[in-house]
Amino acid sequence: MLNTYNDKYLLYPVLYFYGFGNGILFKALLQNKNHQHIVVFEKDIEIIWIMFHILDFSHELQSARLMVLNTNKLEIQDYNELCSSKPFFQFSRIYFLE
Repeated sequence: MLNTYNDKYLLYPVLYFYGFGNGILFKALLQNKNHQHIVVFEKDIEIIWIMFHILDFSHELQSARLMVLNTNKLEIQDYNELCSSKPFFQFSRIYFLE
């Protein structure tokens, strides 16, 4: 999976995902300095809580390189803020996993 992202999206400054999973993919992707931000939309906040107790994302969260958004609490103005700031809107795409 990591090879796919490194092949196709190596130079993208922003990546979007729906679902946090076990977080290991994000930890690996954040090693690439070209990825300035990774935005994760997550519905189940318990998954985030569990994974934050297993993997340390404190530096990535403080520097806003990793942004986790709870889809149960998002309002339209939250999307508007995200899309109106650079480079988020310029790199919003639909990605297909193969």
